[in-house]
Amino acid sequence: MFRRVNLLTWVMDGASGAPAHRWKRIEEETKASIFGDVMNFPYPSISDDLGNIDVGDAFREPLVSDVR
Repeated sequence: MFRRVNLLTWVMDGASGAPAHRWKRIEEETKASIFGDVMNFPYPSISDDLGNIDVGDAFREPLVSDVR
């Protein structure tokens, strides 16, 4: 049975991504993990295939609001 793939989900997840220092840490930890890069698959490589859209570090900052 074939599973449908929603590319919009992959594009959105890839765009929200992680800052460069986090990807570097992920790459370093992957080398020591018995699971390799399984938990991160298919990122970040699929982002390159889908246009490498990145919303930027400002998007990933904590939300600040005066509203409770």
